[in-house]
Amino acid sequence: MERDYIMRHVEQLGKVMARIVETFLRLKSNTQVFQGIEVANQQMKDELDIDIDYLLELDRAALKAYLLKRNITATNFETLSDYLRGVAEHKLSTDQKEAETYLTQAITLLELADEVSATYSFERMDKKTALEKLLHR
Repeated sequence: MERDYIMRHVEQLGKVMARIVETFLRLKSNTQVFQGIEVANQQMKDELDIDIDYLLELDRAALKAYLLKRNITATNFETLSDYLRGVAEHKLSTDQKEAETYLTQAITLLELADEVSATYSFERMDKKTALEKLLHR
């Protein structure tokens, strides 16, 4: 019974994260990027206890521990990586150094997703390659 509760909780976290990222991407496409970033970051903090600013400062081991403590799954590591990429793509035109921080953590999240899931994904590999191209342009 406890396991069912935990599984429902983890699934709910994934749905909330997906909704937040979807809202951000919709606002981003409507050129309301700054508002979208603020709203998404606040929702991540309020609803998932994920502080994006803090997350960006963490090294690999601390990042993994931070997210696993919050029951974030490998799939949600990917969703979070997609979000960081979206923010980074916008920041490339306004703050190169900050964009690099977002891209670096997005790459790390994909690597951790492979590690946490104990599987290798060609889709994650493609995403990582695309992120590395953005980072080194």
